[in-house]
Amino acid sequence: MSYVIARVIKVKSTAIGAMQYHNDRAPGEHLNPDIDPERTHLNYELHGEGCFLPRKYAAEVDERIAANRTSGRKVRKDAVKLVEGIITASPEFFEGKSEEECRRFFEDAYEFVKAEMGAENMIHFTVHMDETTPHAHWGAVPIKDGRLSWKAFFDGRGGLSAFQDRCFEKVGAPWGLDRGEKHSG
Repeated sequence: MSYVIARVIKVKSTAIGAMQYHNDRAPGEHLNPDIDPERTHLNYELHGEGCFLPRKYAAEVDERIAANRTSGRKVRKDAVKLVEGIITASPEFFEGKSEEECRRFFEDAYEFVKAEMGAENMIHFTVHMDETTPHAHWGAVPIKDGRLSWKAFFDGRGGLSAFQDRCFEKVGAPWGLDRGEKHSG
């Protein structure tokens, strides 16, 4: 059995730069020993124009918040400013898949995340082909109805589980993948 895998975490201001260092693979700025530098050129960005344009996630996040948040109050220091997620599948799913098939899988995942989080909230959707299992990292600012709010997208454990259910329906099932066991941790 192969499974679709979708995880999300809350990211506050201080951790946004670390997300970018990992995603962009800047030399000397990431510590992951699983990265094969000989394959890093195979990574690509699905959100935005071009591949790995020089940009700063933190600045984009702050610009998005300033443009789309309606409250005049200052954003709290400990506010969740970015939702960071990973979408992939069990390693055996990718065995024997062509580059084009892998790309189509991640394009389907990108369309799902855009629909869930709102295209206007997307910061990046970065596909990593240089580790053991291909996977995509994505980031979006959690703004809905003018409010910066994690809970507007993921309200409690049930909200995360519902997101995984929808990911299975829209991404996993069409690719013949199974949904993992609910509430398994």
